[in-house]
Amino acid sequence: MPKRAKSSSSFFTYGTRILLLSHALFWTSSNLITPFFSIFFISDIAGVTVREIGISALIFSLSFGLLEPVMGFISDHIPGLKDEVMFIIFGYLVRGVLFASFAFATNIWQLYMFHFFLGAARAISGPADKVLYAKYLKGRTSATLWGLDESVMNVSSALGAGLGGYMISLYGFRYVFLVVGALTV
Repeated sequence: MPKRAKSSSSFFTYGTRILLLSHALFWTSSNLITPFFSIFFISDIAGVTVREIGISALIFSLSFGLLEPVMGFISDHIPGLKDEVMFIIFGYLVRGVLFASFAFATNIWQLYMFHFFLGAARAISGPADKVLYAKYLKGRTSATLWGLDESVMNVSSALGAGLGGYMISLYGFRYVFLVVGALTV
């Protein structure tokens, strides 16, 4: 006799449901604006060139890439999972404030600074998010749930990018930055 599939309530723990929902909301909201950063920089910030856009992306990636292992190390040395939850909450709050801050940017140095801190905020929450998600997968079909997590993030990103282009065309970049900040918080 074939084995019955687990019920959805036992397959999706409360923790995995919360994390999947937060991933869906964050990736939808951040992709309302992220694919359009370059256009915003050139159209709304005087004197920005492709070189400055590249430097801004470099600053974000270096900040995120270099600080994420440090945050993982710190998180590993604090017992329990409360630090992971706090790192995730703090990281999302900071990212939300930073996304909203882009609406008030007037020069390239502000964009550089916002991208540095945006990368740092992502580094704060990144390892904690992965640890928490992995913790909720114990004893479950982990490849399926990791795949579902990636799928949620990619489908949400696509939805956000489509909606973002539409919203920017109607309301402009600065308004959408404020919406992204509010949704991320």
